[in-house]
Amino acid sequence: MFVDTHCHLTMLDLTPYDGNLDLALAQAREAGVSKFMSISVDLDDHIELAKIAARHADVGYTVGVHPCEDAATMARATTDYLVELAQPEKVWALGKPGWIIITVPILLPSRKTVLPDIFMPRKS
Repeated sequence: MFVDTHCHLTMLDLTPYDGNLDLALAQAREAGVSKFMSISVDLDDHIELAKIAARHADVGYTVGVHPCEDAATMARATTDYLVELAQPEKVWALGKPGWIIITVPILLPSRKTVLPDIFMPRKS
């Protein structure tokens, strides 16, 4: 059993699957992948990823931005905003893996947890 912890389901070349994401996921499952965490690279990715995750019990996603985004996008990607976007149960992490600091259950007060100091904005 394998878990793909860093896939981009909205960015795949689906040509070999006749444009069908469901066929691509089915082939991955046949190869032993049991869960998929699809990664947001911009602040709007979560919209399409939520639709995909709703259709597939084994798909979750992140909310976040790529660390090389422009300054305006990064300024919008505040901790509060990301936590707001991360409310659905299918959001498994905040950030972009490789850059993910903490998984969602630690961040969301609604899941009876506390935001740790490590993720709080630094004071200058």
